[in-house]
Amino acid sequence: FMNEVGPRSILAGYPERVHVAFDANVVRLAKAWRGRFFDGSGVSSGRTDKFFDPLGKEVINMPSGPAIARLESQTSPWPKVEKTDRNIGGDFKGYELDEEARPVFLYDIQGVSVREQLLPVLEAGGANIIRRFAISTSGTAPDDLYLLVGEGDSIKKSGESAWTVKDGQTLVLRGDGVSAATVRSQGGKEQLLVPLTLRDGKA
Repeated sequence: FMNEVGPRSILAGYPERVHVAFDANVVRLAKAWRGRFFDGSGVSSGRTDKFFDPLGKEVINMPSGPAIARLESQTSPWPKVEKTDRNIGGDFKGYELDEEARPVFLYDIQGVSVREQLLPVLEAGGANIIRRFAISTSGTAPDDLYLLVGEGDSIKKSGESAWTVKDGQTLVLRGDGVSAATVRSQGGKEQLLVPLTLRDGKA
């Protein structure tokens, strides 16, 4: 029960003191923050209207839409999310825990399986998050899949595979398709987009 995420929020708190909230209603990563975790009394007291914010600081709100979508072209609008929408980011299949009890979120997008994991990493100045996607299909590999890496008032290239968002986020890309990453303007915002190419059914 988290503000701006909803009643189907899945929260993961890490000992590195960086935490995430996944919206199982829309199927998307919704927030990340540092510091203290969360007041769970809205759940422990039963199904009530107690929706709370993170207890920590440096809260980052992710784009309101899904992380991965199928677009007609690279200039097509990113899927919008209304308050009552569900499964915009795919069909949610739950989550698994790795050997350190960290969740891996599972969802399908029209025949494409996605495994998304958020991994904390300690660095100078505080912990950061590695966001890892493993994508696969047993059918014909689609050529219209895109990953929305970040969104903001402005996004500037700040390194060979790094971009800086105006609010202070630094986004670093590694993996398949990084060289094809582009910044585009949509709805008064800039978006960092990566076309996803599956080789042998995987990316």
